[in-house]
Amino acid sequence: MRKRKVHDFAIHPPKKSAFQINVPPDVPRQHSLAVFSARRGGGKSVACTTFCRKLMDVGAVQRVFIITPTWGSNKEIFAPLQIQDADVLEPSKTALATVIERVEQEKKEHDEYLFKKERYMAFRKAMHETSCVDAIPPHLMIDALDGGYFDRPPQWKHADDSHPTYCFLIIDDCLSLPIMMRPSSGLVNTCIKHRHIADGLGLSIAMLVQTYCAVGGLPRPIRENCTLLCLWKLKDQNQLKKIHEEIGSDVDVQRFDQFFEYATSKPFGFLTVDFNPRTSEQTFRCCFNEYLY
Repeated sequence: MRKRKVHDFAIHPPKKSAFQINVPPDVPRQHSLAVFSARRGGGKSVACTTFCRKLMDVGAVQRVFIITPTWGSNKEIFAPLQIQDADVLEPSKTALATVIERVEQEKKEHDEYLFKKERYMAFRKAMHETSCVDAIPPHLMIDALDGGYFDRPPQWKHADDSHPTYCFLIIDDCLSLPIMMRPSSGLVNTCIKHRHIADGLGLSIAMLVQTYCAVGGLPRPIRENCTLLCLWKLKDQNQLKKIHEEIGSDVDVQRFDQFFEYATSKPFGFLTVDFNPRTSEQTFRCCFNEYLY
C-alpha cells in the first residue's frame, strides 16, 4: 500500500457537542433516543419511569409527554413523572405534530422571556442613570408597563432560566398502530432529527415496545439510531440474531451476550447498552445502577 498526504484538506469536527444538556457523569448523555424492549409485564414502563425521573431530578427534563392508548391502566406507573392531562395523547396521526408544536412553543416562550429580561435591564439602567422619570426613553417605559416588569424583573417558570423547558416524549404500547406503521405519522423523521427540533432545543424520546423487531413494530432506522437500548430476556432467538446484526458494528457482540445473560438472569433485570458513552467502561450496565466491563 502506498500513501501520500494531501495538504489543507483535514477534517476538523466542530467543538460543539451533539449532547447539549449537562448531566452528571453516571447519567446517560442527553438528548437521548432510548428503546425499552420487553414483553408485557416485563418492567419496561417502570424502568422508563425511573430513567425519566432521574433526568428530571438532575434538571435534564422539566416536561414529559406520552403517546399511548393505555394511559388509563398505566397512569399509576407513570405518576412520578407528573405528566399533565393535556400532555397525554392518543396515538393519532397528528399526535407527534402536536408534541412538536408544544416543544416549539416552549422555545418561543423562553425567547420572549429573554427579550423581556434584556428590556428590563435596559429599563433599570435608565432608571438608575436619571433622577427624572420624564428622562427615561418612552419606549422603555411602555415596554416595562406592557411587559409587567415595571416594578419587578420578569420571572421564568423554572429555577434555572438559562435554557428553555427540556422535554421528554414517551411512546408506549403503540405496536401495529398507524403511528408506527404509516410514514405520514412522521415517527421515523421525528426520531432521527429529535435533537434538532425547535431550532435545536431538542426532544428526548423513549420508545417502549414488546418486541425489538416485528411487523408493525419499531422501524429499523429508529433501532439503528437509538442512543440507549434497554433489553429484557428474549424467547425468540431470531430477535437476538437481529440485535447482533444491527449493533455489531458498535459494540463487542461476545461481551454483549455475556452481559445480557447476566443482566437478564435477575428478576425484572435488563441490559442497558449506551451507544454514546463517555468512556468504553460505561457502554454496558445491568439495569441502570451497575456497570459491566
